Amino acid sequence: MVEGEEIFGYEPVAVLKPSGEYNDETDLIFYKEPKQSGAVLLKKGDFAIVPPEDAHAPRRMSANGPCRVKKIVVKVKV
Repeated sequence: MVEGEEIFGYEPVAVLKPSGEYNDETDLIFYKEPKQSGAVLLKKGDFAIVPPEDAHAPRRMSANGPCRVKKIVVKVKV
């Protein structure tokens, strides 16, 4: 996270149900929102490593409300 802060949700893919099909062009699939999931607050200087077996949900507001974020995202093919 370069600027701002966000709640970063995560959960093992094995316990989630897809809400649509995988999009090969965007390398993206959406899942139905689970009743409970893990989350971490990312602030300036923080980073997260998400393995392929975990889904993640970035861009969630923190208790401080909406804010602009600037972040660097790198995908590594495994």
